[in-house]
Amino acid sequence: MKAALISGSSSGIGKAIAEKFLENGIKVVGLARDHSKFIPNKKNYIPIEAD
Repeated sequence: MKAALISGSSSGIGKAIAEKFLENGIKVVGLARDHSKFIPNKKNYIPIEAD
């Protein structure tokens, strides 16, 4: 399985890229400052809140 680390995954381009990767079966580790905007309840998505 492929995996990707995406910063800024809670909004904008970062979120769009994360969603597209998830749709294509790629495991995503998403970094963002605002945990309230993380992609909810997605298999293969690991959210990490970081500043």
